[in-house]
Amino acid sequence: MAAMKKAQMEIGVAAIVTLVFVIMMFCIYTILTALQSSHIADNYAVANQTINRGITMFKNMDMAVPFVVFGLNIASLLTMFFLSTSPIFFFLSLIVLPLSIFINAAISNAYMSSLATMSVASSFPITTFFMQYLPLIMFGTDILGIILLYTIFKR
Repeated sequence: MAAMKKAQMEIGVAAIVTLVFVIMMFCIYTILTALQSSHIADNYAVANQTINRGITMFKNMDMAVPFVVFGLNIASLLTMFFLSTSPIFFFLSLIVLPLSIFINAAISNAYMSSLATMSVASSFPITTFFMQYLPLIMFGTDILGIILLYTIFKR
């Protein structure tokens, strides 16, 4: 049973790590755009160039979000495949599944409601897409994980 709990928790951790990554990305991007718009570094070429490079880097990090999401999901699925569990706990997994969906929906709703107050959403369309559909992505991972967790053909 401890192995099943660990596998189910990894999917929740994947969603939370994704949210922390996105929040960190947005905060640093907001700070850099505030520095750029305040014109503090206009007299210093190196500082201005550093701020512009940072803004460009975080706009490009929008393309990293799919890799973070799918990388964490693949790691969770591989862990689930290699854990040995008893089929008796299958119904317990089905009880945990709605809880996981609820947590991911809350994370997605918190992100979408924070977009209303932040002006950076237009700069990160891929991130917005993935966070909008995070419950659906994690639901698919949960279902695949339950299938892999109780596969008969394990060693």
